[in-house]
Amino acid sequence: MQKQNHRAIDKAAENNYWQNQFRNESYYEAGREYEDYEPAYRIGVEGYERYRDTLPEFDMAEGHLRSDYERAGERLGHKTRLGWEHAKDAARAAWHRLEGNPPDNAGRDRH
Repeated sequence: MQKQNHRAIDKAAENNYWQNQFRNESYYEAGREYEDYEPAYRIGVEGYERYRDTLPEFDMAEGHLRSDYERAGERLGHKTRLGWEHAKDAARAAWHRLEGNPPDNAGRDRH
């Protein structure tokens, strides 16, 4: 499969967007801070960039994203604040935002 040319993702802009948006998402848990969700958003953005050509849907890439998320916590020398089951909706939202899905669909499974 030939790799497509894609526009570069502005990771700083994505980070700023989620810092301002995370409390408005359906998966947000009261009392959580951005730092709780940030690793999941980052995995969603980086995963979309890495896997979009070979695994073009979030559900197809989820196993890889989960491994990436868990390894990121290990590299930092600590566990992430949210386990994958709680973090995946944030990662999914970041992925779906980049693929152009409407925000109201970002935090939900598409089944």
